[in-house]
Amino acid sequence: MPDIDSITKNNSVLLSQRENGYSGNFQLYTDSTFSMNQDTRTLKNPQNNKRLLYKPINSIDASIENVVSKPTWQLSIEKNFESVNSIEHLLSTLEALSIDNLRIDISDGNHIPILDGSAIGWVDEIAKAKITYSKSNSSFNSKNQYEKRKKKLRSHANKFITLNSNDSFISYYPDTSSKITVGLDLSKNAPIIGKQWFSYNIFEDDHYKWEIAPARMYINSLDQLYKATDIGYFKTGIENTINVANFDSWLNSDSLRYYNTECARHEILDIIGCLGLLSYKGNGGIPFGHIVAYKPDLELTVRFVKLLKELLIF
Repeated sequence: MPDIDSITKNNSVLLSQRENGYSGNFQLYTDSTFSMNQDTRTLKNPQNNKRLLYKPINSIDASIENVVSKPTWQLSIEKNFESVNSIEHLLSTLEALSIDNLRIDISDGNHIPILDGSAIGWVDEIAKAKITYSKSNSSFNSKNQYEKRKKKLRSHANKFITLNSNDSFISYYPDTSSKITVGLDLSKNAPIIGKQWFSYNIFEDDHYKWEIAPARMYINSLDQLYKATDIGYFKTGIENTINVANFDSWLNSDSLRYYNTECARHEILDIIGCLGLLSYKGNGGIPFGHIVAYKPDLELTVRFVKLLKELLIF
């Protein structure tokens, strides 16, 4: 357990980062080229949807039906033997910022960059690009200017559902707010991570940019790090793109952004990204209700989202 001086120092670093902004994302990532186009004419149909393009002639809708059923280190979608990988951080950002109508062009590969292991780079870049309302989601006056944006609908389910895998589970409780709670217990294999809990209401708590987006990926052992590195998972990230637990210490403790909650926050980031695959016709993917996840992984989360979709109503 860190002493009080190290905790105080860590908190002061986090406050400084929050005040000055998180840096080191796109500035350090210079190996790929990206363009984002919010034009309804590039979509398959006039309804609002998310679409990922890999090469000029291939496209894949970002929907739960196209998700690879058993993801491990990353969330991927595929269609007609083509795939786009590592989409969870970008989808989480889009869902949190209520962006549902865009096309994403990818060059030099089929991976979305993981950057510094968080979503803050995507949040900042989208803020720079600015968000506009599409014609299919607004009404116009005689001067062809936006007059009123259509109201987004939010879905809900009427009954409790739960899925489990070994000692992990994800449950949904009907509610009038939208909250996600994640718990972790890695105290046996990674005491430095230990037991973490964090709850987040995306529509009522502090902004996603500060509470969730900066939380970086984590791995709970060096063995898991080597396995992920061998399959090339971290090749689309910058140096120190992940928090690595080495039993009772961090390999890169200076990179931590939240003391004792960062891993749980990042799990919420991934869950929001998976829920973003439920957005449909301009309506957000995050439903009314309380989602509680204990030691979730991407495979369990994808199974849960598929089950949830069958029960959601607007």
